[in-house]
Amino acid sequence: MQQPRSGRARPSPGTLLESPSASLTDEMNQKKLEERTLQLNSVQRNYEVMSRMMQTKTKEMEQLRSQLNAEMAHRVSLGIKLEEMTRKADHAELQWSKLKVLPDQLATLQAELQRTRYDNSLALGKSSTLEEKMLGLSKMAEDTEFSNGKLKRELEMALIREAERKAEFADVRSEVERLRDDCKSLTADLKASQEYLSSATASGRKAEQQIALLNGRLESRDESISGLEANLRSLRVLLEEERTGRGGDRVALAASRGQVNQLESQVVSLRRSLSLAEEARVKAEEGLARITLELSQSIEEASQHKERCTHLASLVQSAEDRCTSILSQQVQADEVVMVLRVQLQQSKVLLADAQRTCQVSEETLRDSENRRRQEAEEASTQIREMHGRLANERSMRMEFIKAVIQKMEVSLERMSSLQSAVNQGFQTTSERHERMMSAVEHSHGVWERSLMEQEEVLQVMSSHVMALMGSAEGRAKKWKADIVVHHDLLATTNNSPSASSHPVILPSPTSKRKLEAALAAANEKMQGLQGQVSELRTNASELSESLAEEKRAATALKKALAQAENNHMEALNEAQRVAAEDLSAERKRLSNKLDALTAQVERLELTAKDSARATAEMREMEKAELQRQISSLQAEVAAERQRAFEAQQSVAETSGGQLAALSRMHQTEMESVRALGAAKAAELEASLSTARSNMTATWDSSKNLLSEMDMVARHLVKMGWDVKGVAEFGNNKHDNNGAASPLEGMAEDGSGLAVSKAVVQLRLHFSYITEAVQNNVAKAGQALAAAATAKQLQQFQAAAANTGSNAAMELLKGLKSSMARLLRAEEALAPTCTCMACMGTLEKPMLLSPCGHSVCERCLKQSKGLCVECPDGNGHVQAAIPNGPLEVICSKYEIKLSALRTIQAAVTAAAENI
Repeated sequence: MQQPRSGRARPSPGTLLESPSASLTDEMNQKKLEERTLQLNSVQRNYEVMSRMMQTKTKEMEQLRSQLNAEMAHRVSLGIKLEEMTRKADHAELQWSKLKVLPDQLATLQAELQRTRYDNSLALGKSSTLEEKMLGLSKMAEDTEFSNGKLKRELEMALIREAERKAEFADVRSEVERLRDDCKSLTADLKASQEYLSSATASGRKAEQQIALLNGRLESRDESISGLEANLRSLRVLLEEERTGRGGDRVALAASRGQVNQLESQVVSLRRSLSLAEEARVKAEEGLARITLELSQSIEEASQHKERCTHLASLVQSAEDRCTSILSQQVQADEVVMVLRVQLQQSKVLLADAQRTCQVSEETLRDSENRRRQEAEEASTQIREMHGRLANERSMRMEFIKAVIQKMEVSLERMSSLQSAVNQGFQTTSERHERMMSAVEHSHGVWERSLMEQEEVLQVMSSHVMALMGSAEGRAKKWKADIVVHHDLLATTNNSPSASSHPVILPSPTSKRKLEAALAAANEKMQGLQGQVSELRTNASELSESLAEEKRAATALKKALAQAENNHMEALNEAQRVAAEDLSAERKRLSNKLDALTAQVERLELTAKDSARATAEMREMEKAELQRQISSLQAEVAAERQRAFEAQQSVAETSGGQLAALSRMHQTEMESVRALGAAKAAELEASLSTARSNMTATWDSSKNLLSEMDMVARHLVKMGWDVKGVAEFGNNKHDNNGAASPLEGMAEDGSGLAVSKAVVQLRLHFSYITEAVQNNVAKAGQALAAAATAKQLQQFQAAAANTGSNAAMELLKGLKSSMARLLRAEEALAPTCTCMACMGTLEKPMLLSPCGHSVCERCLKQSKGLCVECPDGNGHVQAAIPNGPLEVICSKYEIKLSALRTIQAAVTAAAENI
């Protein structure tokens, strides 16, 4: 970078601000250079914009085609998913209808459980009564001190009670056997039900078989027949529902075919609209392609002949980019830009029409797809809700069945404990009976042994009595012989006492009396002995009779005991035989019923399989038919695409004349531009040095303007305003006016780098001043701002009076011209920030599609979806996008414009007062 010239004097601020150029010729050359540069830049920009637009439209068409293919594939997948969901819903409804039978079966099972509990309570009562009776019998049997008569009566009562007990025992035993069979059947049924519940979640058909098996096992009485008939009726109802479901499926299939026909008609209309859109798009693409080709050729030729001009344009490009907003009005007024804009507008109109038609077709297709998607989503939602309800119902059923199974397990445990208690009671009763019988037999043996002992004692006593009787009879006979002898002696003595030849010793009278007394005593003893003998004989006969009676009683008791034992064994055998016969008959009846139910279930399964097979075949046929229709539709789409391609080629051939005319016109314009560029190339080269000198002058003016803006900022700070950037130059070297220059030590060599930095500094300090003005206006308001302005003017006038009126006048003139240039540069953004509907600043700007215009949100609502900038005001708006960056630009534009106008008014008032 070149250093500033040391011998050159610094110009005054007023002179530099009033005239940045040196002469009128330089200004004309600079204007022409700017015009030609703008023309070339506008042509390049138009070419770039058109190429980018074509690339964008091509990408959009590719995206639309890919979206269309994806939507077609998604539609096919949705159809397949819808069929699967329908099939699953039918299967779920079938399973739900089959599971509806479970509450009735559970109610039957609960009733059977209640009956079993009632029978168990009856058995418990009977067992308690039997235990009481057995306890009474044991107490009665344990008493061995009763008499024989009481023993006989007790034996008779025991026989009667034994018969009653046998009958009751047989009844209880049969009842217990029946309850045991019921418990076994219930246990088996519960196990089968548990297996059924575990397998019901895996397969619906197994659930039906296990339900039938559970019904067959649970229905152990005549009520099972009615339950099975109800099951059959429900199965028939299910078959009828399935048939009605088939009819509904046929109706749905017919409706789906009608929808397919409607979709085919919509597809045909979409094909037509797409063909028209593609024709228009192809026309626009052909025209744009040719224009692009011609532009590229012209640009290549111009670049080959004018390399130095391109180098100059590249040098000026940086300055032109920074001043685009200032030169936008000149660009809009340029004729070449207007012609190209008209051509671009025509191509935009054609492309917008094609895009609008394509978007209409896309919206129609999207609406149909959305409807189909909504229908599929509604169907899937209903199916999900149905599955949720089924899952909830299934979980509730499973919980209820689990609770019932737990209750039944508890009841089975109680029944098993009851059965163990009954068995224990029976065992205790049998043990007591055995103990009683053993006690009776023991007492009978003791009694028999006592009888034998008594018999032996009686025999000994009878033998003693017989011996005594023999001895008594011998003594009686002896005594009788002695008495007879004595009587004979007495008689002899009395009759002839003197005639006896032999000598006889006669007793004395005293001995005679003694002998008579002895005889009388002997007779009395004899009579007493005879009485005792008769008594002994009577006692012996009585004892023999009692012994015979006891023998007969013992024999009868033995016979009764043997008969009772035989009767007991016969009763037990008969009860076992009857229980075995009843059990075999019940098993046979249940097996016959189970065989009948199995056969019926097999028939129902065959019927269900046949119906399912027929339904599957019908679904396969319908699926094949739909696949065939889809393939035919795809073939038609391919044919339509081929026809559209042929139509595009024909349209391209027919529109060749128009495009050729357009290309010739554009070629003419490009030739004129090239000629003008060739003629002005030397002039541009000659003006390059002048431009560099102008750059140097602009650099000096920028430095002076920056110094003046710094002075204004410092003056505003002295007035009490809060301005940024003032303290940044405190340590720098000051210029002649006492203000710090941020560009100190820099110089302009003609390349524009220093000027660009100066412009950046100007914009920065202007933004600081603008921000200070905005803050002051926001804080004080309209009235306070006016008062503050008057006060600042007074302070400025006082400062001007102090520093001199001439210097203040020059400073105000420089500020006035600078404010005017800045205001014009800011007002250049007015077309961008102005709404063409209300002609005001854009408020909440909305970017319209497909035309690309921007309007206010309020104006868009009032126009009812039409763009007012489009030709005839009939541009249909397909989409409106909020333009946030443009809204920020418009707000900044409005704030800066108001601040600049306020500053300009203040400077103008100060200049008038001075």
